[in-house]
Amino acid sequence: MDIEKILLPTITALLGAAVAYLVAIRTETKKKHIEERTKCYVDYVKSVAKIKHDPGRDSLISLTDAIARISVYGSSEVVKSLGNFSDTKMILDDTDSIKAFLKIIEKIREETSDVVDVEVLQKILFGSNS
Repeated sequence: MDIEKILLPTITALLGAAVAYLVAIRTETKKKHIEERTKCYVDYVKSVAKIKHDPGRDSLISLTDAIARISVYGSSEVVKSLGNFSDTKMILDDTDSIKAFLKIIEKIREETSDVVDVEVLQKILFGSNS
């Protein structure tokens, strides 16, 4: 009987510690994934904006890097929207490419923060005449 009084709490404590450790690892892994996902989304938007003003080699490298990371870390909806944008010229100079790009931003915002009306995004990113 005395051994049961000692073993049962010890085993329970060990199991509790093991479960807590596994939960902490999983939470940290998920947190890092979300951070990397958010970073690649921001890097992508910054790269697209930079290319509009400086279409040099460095800008293209940054854009390619962000696209590659989105293909790994991005949600299926964002990756799908990025694929649809790829079907356009991927140059923000016509209505179709602007709409496709705004769809990417819309999907990113749905996933990472509050939803914003597409017209507001268009006004912020391209001005009211786009």
